[in-house]
Amino acid sequence: MSHEPVRRRGLRRTMAVAAAGAVPALGAAVPAQAAAGDAGSRAAPAPAGEPVGVCPQVDGPYPVFLPDSEDKAVYYECSGGMPVVQWCPEGLHFNPALSTCTFPEDVPQPAERGPAG
Repeated sequence: MSHEPVRRRGLRRTMAVAAAGAVPALGAAVPAQAAAGDAGSRAAPAPAGEPVGVCPQVDGPYPVFLPDSEDKAVYYECSGGMPVVQWCPEGLHFNPALSTCTFPEDVPQPAERGPAG
């Protein structure tokens, strides 16, 4: 009996460098600074927010992911000190505790602040 290799499903981790007027392939990552208004970012909407946190200047052995300040379906993967915007599949939200996209009900909510004192 032969076994077919199992195909992994997940987000593409490619960086699309769009030339002026070029449109990256659907689902391709766009550097955050390009997504903010570059003509090459028409394949996906530009995120409304910005990365929460700062990317390390040097990539470590594990990827670093940052949530978006506004859109729960947007996150950033750090690469060479730069945040690269990524989008979760439709209906999912980025879960910073797990560094992956999950169902909205599985994303921990920030603790509400009570009165100071």
